[in-house]
Amino acid sequence: MHFFVLDVETANREAASVCQIGIVEVKNGDIVNRWSILIDPEGPFEYHNVRVHGITQEQVSTAKTFPAHYDFLSSILTDQYVVQHTNFDQMAMDQSCSRYDLPMLSIKWLDSSRMARKLWPEHKDCGYGLKALSDIFGITFKHHDACEDATATAKIVLEALKLPNQSIEGIYHQQLCEPKTIRFENEKLTYAPNPEGPFFGKQICFTGTLQMPRKKAMDTASKLGFKIVDHVTFYTTYLIVGKPRRNQKTHKIDRANQLIKKGAPIHILTEPEFKAQILQFVTE
Repeated sequence: MHFFVLDVETANREAASVCQIGIVEVKNGDIVNRWSILIDPEGPFEYHNVRVHGITQEQVSTAKTFPAHYDFLSSILTDQYVVQHTNFDQMAMDQSCSRYDLPMLSIKWLDSSRMARKLWPEHKDCGYGLKALSDIFGITFKHHDACEDATATAKIVLEALKLPNQSIEGIYHQQLCEPKTIRFENEKLTYAPNPEGPFFGKQICFTGTLQMPRKKAMDTASKLGFKIVDHVTFYTTYLIVGKPRRNQKTHKIDRANQLIKKGAPIHILTEPEFKAQILQFVTE
């Protein structure tokens, strides 16, 4: 048994604004290596990101940029099984490579949140977030430190591997065979969140006029696991902003900014950012 776990923290709403990478290596059931790497994201640190992870511009002032760490990342991760908790970490790594015109890392990605939903359906009421699962298994860690999060994820995976007929290779191939795209046919639209979606447990709100039909955007989001909400609250994860309608007030944007100042981890995205960061696995 040999695999890695990777977790990232970002400086702002852009997935490519990685400011910390945490990596854990597991061999034969034991954690044998841990790396915590600060990254200069070459971009601004937004208030709510700093509020979540505590990393500031000053802390990365002497850190190297992502390209400076690329060779090391490639040397240990290429063709390896790498676990992430939800698909954001893969998204961040891919977009960082794209940002700097670097080759995509050849990695066998696994998603521990998808794994947990399949193996422990009895915990659906508690949710499958990293903190919730860690509480279930008695794992203590400093949440939103990338290395600490990666360590907690590794311990959750090790719990899963104690179950009968479970292996890191088997989980990888099972997820590989699951559909990676969402195709639209003439089925009835539904906005119930898909419990198998990578964003299950998160909330999304739309405002303004979108280029894509609003119903299609909402159906896509629900199939990815989002709960569609009409109002912005502290529990909203993403606010997707289209073009303002005529004479439209900006109540939702104002409300989101007010909550962000109070520490709410709300991401405000334009429609192009929504398509690039969230709809990357969706095909027409």
